[in-house]
Amino acid sequence: MSRSVAIALPICYAGVMPATARKTIPTATERVGADALDLIRGVFGLSETEVARLFSVSRPALGRWRESGVPVERGADVDRVRELAEYFHRKFLPVRIPQIVRTRGRGLGDKTVLTVIAESGVQPVYAYLERLFSYTPTA
Repeated sequence: MSRSVAIALPICYAGVMPATARKTIPTATERVGADALDLIRGVFGLSETEVARLFSVSRPALGRWRESGVPVERGADVDRVRELAEYFHRKFLPVRIPQIVRTRGRGLGDKTVLTVIAESGVQPVYAYLERLFSYTPTA
């Protein structure tokens, strides 16, 4: 049986949120920033050039992302890679992650995790990891 929950929302007039609500509710146009890029770089052990390559942008463009925030149209991409980096950090020893993401995997079409992310996004990597973690050898 499902249960419904009532949520109190602030009253909006002419599409304007009250000041108190704006402070607590992130907007759809809030940009992903340098903190997400730093987390990706740190967990995967990447250089600035490698981070730029991961998102198919130049180093100067990545620098602009750091200064002004990631463009709205690329925010979801960066956020998904950040979530994958956090997943790796939970599942693997942090000191081993840089090697893991640079090692070619048969289950990834003989490509590295970084190459797959750059070419196809994070979903194939999650599928690969799920297959690895669910593997049970036959007796």
